[in-house]
Amino acid sequence: MIIRTFFMIILFKVFLFSCGGFWYDDGRFLFLEKRDYPFAKYEENLEFASTYNTIIYDYRKRAKEANLNLWQEQLHNKLSKEQIEKIIYKNKQVDLIKNEDILRYLAFVKKQEIHVSSSFYNYYSKKEKENAIKPEFLIEEALESLEKVQSNYLKKRYFFLALRLAHYKNLKPLDIYNTYSYLLKDKNKTIVDDWILGIYAGALIKKGEIVKGTYEFSKLFSKDRINWHLAFYNFKHIKTQKQWDKLVNLSKNKDEIAKLYAIRGLSKNANIIHELKNIAKLDINSKYYELLLYKALLKSQTFFDIENDLYGKNEKIDYTNFIDYLKTVKKDDMYLVNLTLGFFSYYQNNIKQAKQYLSILKEKYSSSHEVQNLDYILFLNDIKKVNSDVEKKIYEKLNLLLDNSCTFKSVEKYTFYKLKTLYKNSNLKLKSYLMSQMDYFDERSLDLNRVNRIDELINNKTNNSFENYIVSKLKNKNIQKTLENAKVYGLINNFKFKEALDTNSEILNDKVTFSIFENSIKGNNRKGEKYQETIKEILEHLLSLEKILKSNPNDALTNYKYATAIYNLSYFGNSAKLTTIYKSSYSFKSLKLEKERIQTSINHYKKALQTSKDSELKAKILYSLAKNELALYDLKNSKKESYYKNYDSYSFDRLYYFSVNDYKKYIVQGYGEFFKKLEKEYSNTNYYKDLIQECGNLRYFQKVMQRVSVNDSFKSINTNERKVLKYLEKDIQAKSRKALKDYDLIYFFKLTNNIPINSKTVTLYNNIAYYLQEKRKSDEAIYLLNKVLEIYPKRVVAYYNLGDAYWDSYDRSNAKKAYKKYVELMKEANKQNKIPQVVIQRLKG
Repeated sequence: MIIRTFFMIILFKVFLFSCGGFWYDDGRFLFLEKRDYPFAKYEENLEFASTYNTIIYDYRKRAKEANLNLWQEQLHNKLSKEQIEKIIYKNKQVDLIKNEDILRYLAFVKKQEIHVSSSFYNYYSKKEKENAIKPEFLIEEALESLEKVQSNYLKKRYFFLALRLAHYKNLKPLDIYNTYSYLLKDKNKTIVDDWILGIYAGALIKKGEIVKGTYEFSKLFSKDRINWHLAFYNFKHIKTQKQWDKLVNLSKNKDEIAKLYAIRGLSKNANIIHELKNIAKLDINSKYYELLLYKALLKSQTFFDIENDLYGKNEKIDYTNFIDYLKTVKKDDMYLVNLTLGFFSYYQNNIKQAKQYLSILKEKYSSSHEVQNLDYILFLNDIKKVNSDVEKKIYEKLNLLLDNSCTFKSVEKYTFYKLKTLYKNSNLKLKSYLMSQMDYFDERSLDLNRVNRIDELINNKTNNSFENYIVSKLKNKNIQKTLENAKVYGLINNFKFKEALDTNSEILNDKVTFSIFENSIKGNNRKGEKYQETIKEILEHLLSLEKILKSNPNDALTNYKYATAIYNLSYFGNSAKLTTIYKSSYSFKSLKLEKERIQTSINHYKKALQTSKDSELKAKILYSLAKNELALYDLKNSKKESYYKNYDSYSFDRLYYFSVNDYKKYIVQGYGEFFKKLEKEYSNTNYYKDLIQECGNLRYFQKVMQRVSVNDSFKSINTNERKVLKYLEKDIQAKSRKALKDYDLIYFFKLTNNIPINSKTVTLYNNIAYYLQEKRKSDEAIYLLNKVLEIYPKRVVAYYNLGDAYWDSYDRSNAKKAYKKYVELMKEANKQNKIPQVVIQRLKG
C-alpha cells in the first residue's frame, strides 16, 4: 500500500507541475491546469450544443492526426504527413503510392464514400446518388478484399468499412462483427479498433440491446481511446434503474463500475456528491474520483464569470454541502480535495477557511501553479485601496505567475479586472479605465482628455514597476498610433482646428468622401458629387474661414459655409467620421458636444440670413436652419439608455428616423419656425421649388400643419369647456385604443390652445391624461401632463402619472425624473407611506 501511494503521488506530481496547455482565450477566468482525462478540458456544460460541437471538432483533429501517423508508419515513413493527407483525405497525388493493395483499398474508399459521408462535408448530386453502387455490393466487395489481402493493417480497415456500411444501411452489421472480431485480438490497439468498437456499440443499441451497447461504449471512456466522447453521449440510453442494474452487472470489476458512476456524474443534472460517494465506496483513490472532483472544481470557476462583463451575472451557487462532504474525505493524496475546499471556501466568502486550506497546500505543493493562483486570488481579495506600494506588491506576485504559470492569461486578465474596481474606489479613474482596455483597446472609448493623460503616462519615466508593465503592454498594442489618431479626432471634435493641424499626424493625409462645405437637400448632405479633400485641406479651409469671420463677422457667404461645415462635422452631417470613431446609426456618445455643434451652426446660419441680400441663398439658409432644428429635436428626444463601463460613458439612443407622429411631436414642442418662414416668404424661389419635389421632411411637416390649421369645433367653445372635457374623459375611458386614433397629439395641441388649463379644467385634463396612458397612448398623455405641470408644478399626482406614461414608452430616464419629483413632493406632504411600491422599485432599477 505504501509503495502504491508513493507511486501515485510521484505520477501526480509529474503531471501536476507540467504545463497541460492553455485554456481557450474566450474571456473567462480559469485558474486550473488541464488534466489528461476525457472531458477534463471542457469547463462548459457537456450537453450544450456549442460544447458538443467543440468536442467533435477537437476529435476530428485528433483522429486525423492519429490516422496520418498510422499511414506514415505503414508506408515506412517514405512520405510526409502533408503528402499522405492529400492522398487519404483529398484523393490527390495517389501516384505516389506504389503498393497495389493500398491503391485498391483507396479506390474502394472512394467508391463507398457516397453512402457514409455527411452532406455537410461532401455534396453529391441526385444523379450521383442514383448511379452509386448499392451498399450490399460494396459490403460484399469489402469482405472479399478482406479475405484476399495479406496485410493485417488493411484487413482491419476493410473490416471497419464493411461494418460501418452495414450499420448505416441496416444490413446485419452484428453478423459481420461476430465473424471478423477475431481481427481485434491484436494487442497493438489503434484508432481503427476504436472506430470498430464505436460502430459495434451503436449497432447493438440500434438492434435494441441498449444495456450491452452502452456497456461497449463505456469501454471507450479512456484517454487512450480516440473517440472517448461516445461513452458519455451514448449514456443517455440508460433511463431506468433496471437498465442501470444490468449495466453494473455487466461490469467485470470495481474499476469499470467506478467508470460508470463517473460517466453518469458528468451529466448536467447529476448529483456530483452522490456519485463521488459511490466511487469512494469502491476506491476513493480511483482516477474516476479525481476526474469527477476536478470537473466539479472546473465547472465552479464560472464563479469568476459572475464578475466578468463579457458573460453578465450568473446565479451564485451555494457550496456549503459540497464543503461539508469534502471535509470528511480522507484519501492517499489530498491535493485536489484541499484545492477544491480552498476555492469553494473563497466562493462562500469564508476567507479565513480558504487561507487555512491554502496553508495546508503550500506545505507540500508550494510550486503548484494552481496553489499559487489561489494564493494570488486571496491576495487580491484582501486589497481595498491601491497606491504605489500596493502596485509594487501586485507586480512582484504577478510577475512570478506570468513567468511560471500555464494559466497566465487568466491570471493577468483577472488582475486587470480586479484593479479596474480597486482603482475606481481609490479615485484613480485613468488607471481604472486603462484596466478595462488591457484585453482589447477600443478607440471609441477615447476622448481628448484621456488621450492627453495616457500620452503623459506613456512618456513619463517612473520607478513604479507595475506602471512600467502597463505601459509596455500598451506599447505592444501599438497604442501610440491609436492615440495619435484619436487626438486629431478629439481636437476637431472640440473645434481646435489649428492644434489638430499642428499635430502633423499621418491621418491628416486621409481623404474625406464628401465636402464639409457643401449643403444639399438631403438631410445628411451626402447626395451629389463626391469630393476627395484631405483632412489637412479641410482644416486649412476652416481656419481660413475663421480668419475671414474674425475681420468681417457679418460676411453672409462665409458664415453660411462655416455653419455648413460645423453641421457636417456633427453626428447629423456628411463627415461625422472626422469627429467620431465608428459612428453608430442608432446612437451617439456626447449630447453636450452635439448640441454645441448644432447651436454653433444655427448661430452662423442666422448671421448669414440677417446679412444676405440673395433670396435664393436665404431660402437655402432657412432650409439649413430647419435641418439643424430637426437635429435639435432629435437631440432633445434622445434617451440616455446604455452605460458602457469600458468607456465610463453613456450612449444616447436617437430617433433614427422621423415618423408622422414625430412631426406631430415636433410641432407641439414648438419647433417648425424655419419651415414656416421658408414656405411663407420664399416659396417663389427656384430652390424652394426643387426642395418641395425632393424633400420629404418639408412635405411631412406641411401635411401635419394642415391638421393644425383646420378650423374645427374648438373655435366655437365658450362657456361649455368643462362639459366638453367631461365628455372627452368618458369617451376615452369607454373606447378601445384603436377607436381613439383621432385623439392624437395634434388634437390635444389644438384642444389646450382653445380650452386653457386652469383651476376649473386641470383635474379633467389630468384625468384625460390618465385614461390615455391606460390605453397606451403615452405620447398624448405625456403632452397633456407636461402642459399641466407647466402651470401647476406642485401637482403631485401629475408627476406620478407622467412617470407611468414615460415608463410605458420605454423612456426610463424621464420616467425616473418624474417619479423622483413625485416622491419628493409626497415626502414634503408627510405622505411617504402612501408611495406605491412600484415607484420605489422602478427608481431602484
